[in-house]
Amino acid sequence: MAKRPIKFGVKNVHIAKVTEDAAGAITYGTPFAAPGIVALTLDPQAETVEENADDITWFYDENNNGYNGNAEFEQLPDEYFTEILGWAKNTNGVLIEKADAVSSPFAIMFEFTVGGDATVTGKRGCMFYCYGGRPSVSGNTKTNTIAPDHESVSIRAIPRPTDAAVKASALSSDAAYASWFTAVPEAN
Repeated sequence: MAKRPIKFGVKNVHIAKVTEDAAGAITYGTPFAAPGIVALTLDPQAETVEENADDITWFYDENNNGYNGNAEFEQLPDEYFTEILGWAKNTNGVLIEKADAVSSPFAIMFEFTVGGDATVTGKRGCMFYCYGGRPSVSGNTKTNTIAPDHESVSIRAIPRPTDAAVKASALSSDAAYASWFTAVPEAN
């Protein structure tokens, strides 16, 4: 029996801030690493359209409304708070959250491990146009065992306004794989 590839694990999360000019053109900042990903779950969001005629399903389609989910980290990097959520950082390195901070959309890139196939060892993905939430503030007392407290943020990935691109992916056997985290991949 031939081995079948499986996908597991998540690592190498990178985030790139989206900037839009007055004409609506989108550019991406240099991706920054967001190490310590514990879990990433992004579920498809869709609305179905079904029309019945002649006692059959005459027409069926599904609207692609992007993805909703969560990313759980050991601890989010300061760049997420300053570049994406619009928080300030003072000269002493203190992050300051203000109620009128303006958040920015971003691209999120990530990697899964692929096993069972000698020619493919990984799969990298990118969601082009996301909005992210603020993590909850929580902590638990230490007992005889230590249970880490993670930072979880909600993520809403929507179709990019300029071309409706939602996500991209590449396998380790693809040419784009090696430079994946240096810049957001183009959807052309």
